[in-house]
Amino acid sequence: MSNALSVAGVTAALVHRLTAALSPYAAELGSASPGRPDTTGGADDQLGIKVFLYRVEPNAALRNSDLPTRSGDALIDRPKAALSLQYLLVFLGDETSYKPDRMLGVAATSLHAQPVLGRDEITAGWNEAGLGAFLMDLADASERVRITALTLSIDELSNLWSSFFGAPYRLSMAVQADVVVLSPDTAPVRALPVTTRTVISSTILNPRITSIVAAPSPSGAPQPIVAGATIHISGTALLGNEDTAIWIGDQVVAPAAITGERATLVVPAAVRPGAIGVAVEHRRMLGDPPSLRPMGRSPLFPIVVAPEITGAIVATNVTPAAGTAPRSGTITLTLTAPIDERQPVTLLLNAGGSAFSFDAAPRPAATATIDFGFAGVPKGEYLVRIVVAGAQSRLTQVAAGAAAGTFDGPKVSIP
Repeated sequence: MSNALSVAGVTAALVHRLTAALSPYAAELGSASPGRPDTTGGADDQLGIKVFLYRVEPNAALRNSDLPTRSGDALIDRPKAALSLQYLLVFLGDETSYKPDRMLGVAATSLHAQPVLGRDEITAGWNEAGLGAFLMDLADASERVRITALTLSIDELSNLWSSFFGAPYRLSMAVQADVVVLSPDTAPVRALPVTTRTVISSTILNPRITSIVAAPSPSGAPQPIVAGATIHISGTALLGNEDTAIWIGDQVVAPAAITGERATLVVPAAVRPGAIGVAVEHRRMLGDPPSLRPMGRSPLFPIVVAPEITGAIVATNVTPAAGTAPRSGTITLTLTAPIDERQPVTLLLNAGGSAFSFDAAPRPAATATIDFGFAGVPKGEYLVRIVVAGAQSRLTQVAAGAAAGTFDGPKVSIP
């Protein structure tokens, strides 16, 4: 393995190798250098070999050799990125003197005769490139870098050279350097060895929820699910062998009563309105010291928790203060549970045949007190509902008398 500088180290070593191979003919053939072959000249002012890294691929044999590297959040092994580097060697010089052909012959002979980059030439190439101040450890890596020639079809060569923005084709060959294994400078963490092995046999249950309803009213009328309400969960294999917990959103609740097919519990006051998931989780005492550990969990069952308005609803900053013109101002109300600042909230006002809708003002954090700006609302008394992420608060109804069944609250008075 080697650090992130090793890709540049391979390029520098390849330039060093080709420059050394050309050294007996340096006066005529020049030397090697890194860079793109974007050149239109053909005279000796462009003399030499251009080494251009044009493609990088994961090494097929080693790309997954380091899995797994993590256990939970702990790093248990250093990750390794195994790469194959593909270079284009472009031979520049006076073609009438056969200089590109002679460079090709020198380069092909050198790379075939000694296909592995040596430790000394890796270090020498790095220093010659003026990068000695950066610590590159490719020379110390256990994996050696081997250079092999690639076969490119006419189409592949055409596509490659067309990326050089109009530069004419020059004599070239493609080679591949592999494998370069990169690894970050991180220290793996190993857990302490196991001193005691315990085998526990247990029946694995698969709890599943089929329905969730709120407890009906004394008259038998269905009720919405709200914070503090009693709900009944129906399903299969709900009761665990040792302990059963029920997740409602991000809250964990112990059921008031539970059997294999039915559970009863109270929705916590901290559960926020909106659509949330409910799951039944079986737990067992395991470990040393023993603690409850999850053993099985049902898929999430979606429910909608309706918001509940508590206390007085007030209208403030109402203008105009008198007359019959429509009013504007602010309506403030409080919910039984805070709502997230990202949840959309809408206020609904109804009186007779009139209906109005207003969105809540932006909120910097989760809060149970919500402000709504309103405008164009006539003076009067209005039924109030609030909609949080699609969940609507309920209205109260007259229980008896001639007006039984009509809605009577909650209300806000706009003076």
